[in-house]
Amino acid sequence: MGSNAAEEQHSVCQHATLLIQQTRQGQEEQRNRAFEELAERYIKPLANRVAFRRRFPEEEFIAEAIPWVWEKLSQFDPHVGCFSAWCYRVLYHFAIDWGRRRKREQKRFVQSSVLESSEEELPWIKTIPDDKQRDIWEQLSAREVFSERQLAILRKLPAMRRTIACAAAGLVERIPGEVWSAWRQEAELTEDFPPPEIAKYDDPLDRLRLLAEYLGMPFDILRQHWYRARGILRELFRER
Repeated sequence: MGSNAAEEQHSVCQHATLLIQQTRQGQEEQRNRAFEELAERYIKPLANRVAFRRRFPEEEFIAEAIPWVWEKLSQFDPHVGCFSAWCYRVLYHFAIDWGRRRKREQKRFVQSSVLESSEEELPWIKTIPDDKQRDIWEQLSAREVFSERQLAILRKLPAMRRTIACAAAGLVERIPGEVWSAWRQEAELTEDFPPPEIAKYDDPLDRLRLLAEYLGMPFDILRQHWYRARGILRELFRER
């Protein structure tokens, strides 16, 4: 019985290692399929276990844990141990940071909700037609270079998520060139990121699909980066 269990564990380790090799070396479609299978068969069940033990909302935690494991995947060494054990350690440490960050965000949400409810009572907003309000918003949010305060807000995001979110939101031109260059290097992205073709798209999800193809990364990974960053992006324009 023990021998059968050991053989089964060895088979699982070999299969996970094979999938990881395919995410690193295969063609784009093969890489995407391999990571999707790795996520479904190994990462999600482990993330679900961690979320259950720490009483986290499971779907929310898993959605953010998968991109985190993807970013750490290059650190996995099959000669040191099985993927499942390595992945659980990665998720365990991620959960500690995630829990702390979630508490801070919940506190900010309560504070911002109070602020927004008071702003809704401002009489001058109600006197401006919808189209004029849109014009005013465009002047505020689309034509100015970001201030130091706004850049500091963006720096709250991890490097890869920050650059992906800014590219998907069409904000790159609002970031000083030397700052964007430093962020791009921090995220280990090439000098031509984002590709010029991104200007053809208006929808953030369409931009993310282009970036996924350009970077050779699964679209779902970039989409989770985008969803995770939206709260910070809203914060850019909330405090002016």
